[in-house]
Amino acid sequence: MTQLSLRRQRPRAVEVTSPKLEAATRAAHDAYGRANSAWNHAVREALPTRWQLRHEYDFARAELSRLQRACAIELAASCGWKIYSGTKGWITISQLIAGNFHGSTSERSDENPGHVLDHRDCFTLERRPVAILSHSYVPWDACVTFARQRNLIPERLPFSWYYPERTIAVLFTRQP
Repeated sequence: MTQLSLRRQRPRAVEVTSPKLEAATRAAHDAYGRANSAWNHAVREALPTRWQLRHEYDFARAELSRLQRACAIELAASCGWKIYSGTKGWITISQLIAGNFHGSTSERSDENPGHVLDHRDCFTLERRPVAILSHSYVPWDACVTFARQRNLIPERLPFSWYYPERTIAVLFTRQP
C-alpha cells in the first residue's frame, strides 16, 4: 500500500467548522432541547397541544440533524476526506488501525471500553478508513489513553456538534 497522507490541507488546531455553522448548530441544539422538553411535558400532562408540539419537536430534530451533517461534511472537505456511508454505518477501531475494510465488520466489546467512541462520524480517503470522530462524554485523558493503547493519534477539536458543552469532539487517526 502506498503511504497516504492522512491530513491533506488542514493543519492542527484550526477551526473545523465555520463560525456561522457552529453558531447555527448551537442554536439548533438549544431549540431542539426546548422542543424536546415541551413535547415531553405535553405528553406527561396529556395536553391538547401535544401534537403541535410534536410537530415542532420533529422540525427541530430534523434541522439539528441537517446542521450536524453539514459540520461533518465541512470537516471532511477540509481534510480531503469523504464521509463513510458503508452498510454498517461506522468504521470499527480494527478497520481504522488496519487501514482497510478486510476482516470483521463487527466491533468487539473490548475495542471500546468506557464508551470512548460515541456518536461517531467516520471518514475515508481513497476508499480506506482514515479517521473516526467521536463525540464523547468521557474526559479527554481517557480518550488519550484509549488512543495510545491502540497506537492512534487523538486530536481534540474545538467544537463538538453532537451535543455542544456536554461532549468533546476527538478525532482518531492512524499513525503515518
